[in-house]
Amino acid sequence: TAWTDAPALFTCFVALQDVEPEHGPTRFLPNTATAESHAGLDGVLAAADPLAAADEYFRGRVSQLACLDVGDATLYDSRLHHAGGPCFSNEERVLFYLTFGHVAHESPAAPTSIAPRVAARSLTIGDFRRLL
Repeated sequence: TAWTDAPALFTCFVALQDVEPEHGPTRFLPNTATAESHAGLDGVLAAADPLAAADEYFRGRVSQLACLDVGDATLYDSRLHHAGGPCFSNEERVLFYLTFGHVAHESPAAPTSIAPRVAARSLTIGDFRRLL
């Protein structure tokens, strides 16, 4: 998610199975929902050798692996640096996820990772209650 001064998106993952280390759980990097962290990662992505730059950028950073039991959930500000890991299991990692847009970012030009055709539906949590 692109940097914005105010939160724009919040994402919730719900584990539909136990998510063990071999399933490639999401890794979160605490304290990275900052302009400085986003500028640093932008520099990594623009580097001539992004793999070497990424190795340097992430070396020594604290991270949290989201190993979850079935039914557990994570809820996070999508500006927080995060990534799924590689799956070393014969089982797939199965999560239900839902992303909420902050009311302050209702403009069509707002940063988002939501597919445009889904965003165009302008669904709310109340809509899901009625649909379920």
